[in-house]
Amino acid sequence: MAKKTIFQDIDDNAAKRLGIEEGVYYGVYSTSGPFADIYDILGTEDDSAFYHINDLLTTETTNNLTTLNKGFILPGSSVSADRIKEACKEHSITLTNDYEAADFIISGCETLISDITGTSDNFSVRSLLTHFTNGYVLIPSEDNDDHLGRKFVEYCQNTPELSRVIYDGRIAEYHSLSQLDYDSGPFDNYLISGLALNLADLVRNEELAVVDVDTILSSSSNVQVLTTELLATMTNMWEANSEDREILGSLLCTIDHTKTPALMWQLSQLLGNQEYQWSRNKDVKYWYNVSDINELAQLNAEQAIEHFISKEVMDRDNFKILEPICREQIYISNRELYSFTVQVKPEYRKYLKKENNE
Repeated sequence: MAKKTIFQDIDDNAAKRLGIEEGVYYGVYSTSGPFADIYDILGTEDDSAFYHINDLLTTETTNNLTTLNKGFILPGSSVSADRIKEACKEHSITLTNDYEAADFIISGCETLISDITGTSDNFSVRSLLTHFTNGYVLIPSEDNDDHLGRKFVEYCQNTPELSRVIYDGRIAEYHSLSQLDYDSGPFDNYLISGLALNLADLVRNEELAVVDVDTILSSSSNVQVLTTELLATMTNMWEANSEDREILGSLLCTIDHTKTPALMWQLSQLLGNQEYQWSRNKDVKYWYNVSDINELAQLNAEQAIEHFISKEVMDRDNFKILEPICREQIYISNRELYSFTVQVKPEYRKYLKKENNE
């Protein structure tokens, strides 16, 4: 049974199958402090192989949930495990922390890559892939043995052919570079965890499917389309007390952001750039990211019409919500001398006509 940690044994054959011919082993500290364990990770200067692994783990291979039984959530998911579990349950899918027992992985973002630079950033023990820029690596020496202690000594003794440890912010808390013996690492060092290697190899061999978390969430019966009535309810909740706002955060996560664009724009005028109100709720943060509500909040009604037309989601119902708002924003001076007639331009009048089947 495999544990849910990025630190898995490095499979050299899997690395070669994934295009990494000249990988270099590095040690990384799992936590801060002199007694922290050090684990292996694979480094390469081949960015194409690195990004290929990212693509394998983030590109959806199926959206047919009826063929799946057991899922493994990739570390660092932007959606809470409880919400994913609830949505999976509706399809008789269970979740597991053992990726070897899973038949698919759940990915929730376009990239799994974290970036660390120089000596100030901490290596993320939840990141499957890390781009390490302009950094240093510690090498075996008596001075390093004295300063870094037993764990460093044991690591170098057990892996004599490796014996390079990433110097990051965790070590910098206790030891400056001036105290230690080190080499410069590659300016662009692409670090790949054992878990990333193993999962990517299984996906490559079609032994694991990849499903986007949004596919799972959008298939849930809890998802609902935003209506004028629901928008009114949400407006009242926003204007009420903090308890109602907390409930509103949970309600937001159930809104299908791909439907009723005009109402989504109206919602953005109310809740755009307000995610800090639910700073501890990662599901709300995820919904804000995928819904683009903050971007919609920057548009006025006329700009929203143009935006939705460019996205090919504009229709008569949505136009008839937004056009009166545009009309209210018209400003005309010299009213004492002139009368004016306001008409929608010909190219937009098609959105006012009824379809033949209506």
